[in-house]
Amino acid sequence: MFNQYAKWLKVSNDITWRQPIASLNYLLSIPRLAPRPQRIFAPGPGVHRSRGQQKAEVVRVYLPPDANCLLSVTDHCLRSRNYVNVIVAGKQPAPQWLTIDQAINTARQYRYLGMASNDRGGEPDVVMACCGDVPTLETLAAVDLIRRHVPELKIRVINVVDLMALQPSSEHPHGLKDKDFDALFTPTNRSFLPSTVTRG
Repeated sequence: MFNQYAKWLKVSNDITWRQPIASLNYLLSIPRLAPRPQRIFAPGPGVHRSRGQQKAEVVRVYLPPDANCLLSVTDHCLRSRNYVNVIVAGKQPAPQWLTIDQAINTARQYRYLGMASNDRGGEPDVVMACCGDVPTLETLAAVDLIRRHVPELKIRVINVVDLMALQPSSEHPHGLKDKDFDALFTPTNRSFLPSTVTRG
């Protein structure tokens, strides 16, 4: 049904007399790292892949890191028209990284997590990127370990909320331009990124 709705939206967007309609908002609430009994009913990793492979002008995928960001993303999705929005969020109690004002006023695509970064005013040695609540928690735990054991290492932490921001702007409307991508991940760190993130 998801795929059929996405295809229908793509076609209907080309019909000039059709009025904008409410977006389909798809909430995935069980993370892949959930305890095994919960995962029985959880969608497999192919769910995210198939959603992301739908037409760029229709599908959006969001992975908010905390409840305040989830509220901001959900408000945005409920107000949107002519999209299929996929929101991935856990339902267990979790740390709050942003105030509600920070969640509303900062970029919806990605966030530079200054509280965990120590590369201010210089080029980082390592860029740590994460999407979603559990990966953000694990990334920040890893950063804490690195800073304790290798304090001289300059670390930049980027939290990606809009998964499509990692695509080139030529492939998706929410994609980052190369110069913006390099400003976040740096040209020198590009070769160490996973194949799904690396460009060119």
